[in-house]
Amino acid sequence: QPAVIAMPVILTQPSPAIIEIVDDRPHRRWTEDERLLVAEVTNQLGLAIENAQLYAAAQKELMERTRAEEEVRHRSEALAHLNNLGQQLTRLVSREEIFTMVTDTLGKIFDISNLIFASFDEKTRIVSFHSAFAPAQAISIPPRPLQNEIVDHIIRTQTPVSPFTQTISDMIEFGVSLPSPHPKSVLAFPILSGDRLYGAIVLQNFDKEDAYSEMEAGLISTIAAQTFSALENTNLFTEINTALQALENRERYQSNVANAVATLSQSGTKALPEVLQSLGIASDSSYIYYAQIEEDESGAFWRLTAEWNNPSFEERLDYTRTSHMLAALFPTWISQLRERGWYASMTSEMPEQEREFLRSQGIRSSLILAVPGKRSIPSFIAFHQLDEDRAWKSEEINALRVAADAISNTFVREDLLEQVQATLDETENLYNASHRLALA
Repeated sequence: QPAVIAMPVILTQPSPAIIEIVDDRPHRRWTEDERLLVAEVTNQLGLAIENAQLYAAAQKELMERTRAEEEVRHRSEALAHLNNLGQQLTRLVSREEIFTMVTDTLGKIFDISNLIFASFDEKTRIVSFHSAFAPAQAISIPPRPLQNEIVDHIIRTQTPVSPFTQTISDMIEFGVSLPSPHPKSVLAFPILSGDRLYGAIVLQNFDKEDAYSEMEAGLISTIAAQTFSALENTNLFTEINTALQALENRERYQSNVANAVATLSQSGTKALPEVLQSLGIASDSSYIYYAQIEEDESGAFWRLTAEWNNPSFEERLDYTRTSHMLAALFPTWISQLRERGWYASMTSEMPEQEREFLRSQGIRSSLILAVPGKRSIPSFIAFHQLDEDRAWKSEEINALRVAADAISNTFVREDLLEQVQATLDETENLYNASHRLALA
């Protein structure tokens, strides 16, 4: 049997640790000094082990504290960015500015190397991509109908995707079309409140599983809520502003058309320049003129008899082109004025003859209103726009047609007055003649 000496390693926390020394010589006797030496080595080993354990515990605690401090710092910075975003979004800004602000904030909090920030139009069912990033670069994705990718799944189900809700495996079961290779982590939230949906924010990580923490899920949820509020406020402001502009336009039309009709009633057709000025202010047009239908040896033609131009466009107009216009060159205008009483179109959409006539003068859109008279071809008032492709609204056309009808009625009234005056003059002449005969 070998000679053995064994000593326990004494630790602060009980541990089944011993030191055992074995000598193959069976008759060896361990001396007291040898036992004391082994005991001393055992004590030193115990101290060394405890010191190593304390050092490891201290390192672990330090790392945990450092990680906790980093998390606190990251959370504080994220909350500061969220607060700054909230302050920016309280201002009334456009939708594009909102998307830019939110994207910038996401970039300060998250790794957005794989970000999709999209909006959704519930009426057209179209998904528009305002921010999209692939690794190392921004990419442009054109608007498209709703499909079956991750962002479409978020919009369709209106539910978030995170390690704490539905996972990538859940999406695969739902039949969602994932990119290849599949992302290892996804964090996505819809931009909605109640049953009102605006879009979705999608973050993907292709390198690390469980890349997003519960705190980060809460942050992106807050950003989605802030984005919804900002878009809702912008839409509300736009609706109110549009309603106010419509009221202002209606009031401008009503007051100026009423002024034009009153001027006609008071002064007749000799006040046509003032009437056209009122209509120009009402319609905010670049150039307006009244063209009277007449005939000569060349056939029917329109002759410019009164006009008004916006001072901003006066130097850009060629008045010689409108002073004498052969009616035969404008068949579309004639047919539309006869059938409907008006014709409105952008120059680019008109038939060739009318298009070339207007384009040569720099006119981009026009409204032509019939002023019926004795002839089969009506006279007209032309409203031309030089600075934009204007689409005339029905309420604008109806308001201006009131003035056109008033001009037509004024011509009829003046013609009747001339006929009555001529009849009176003829009657007076006959009376005078008969009176002279009676005296003779």
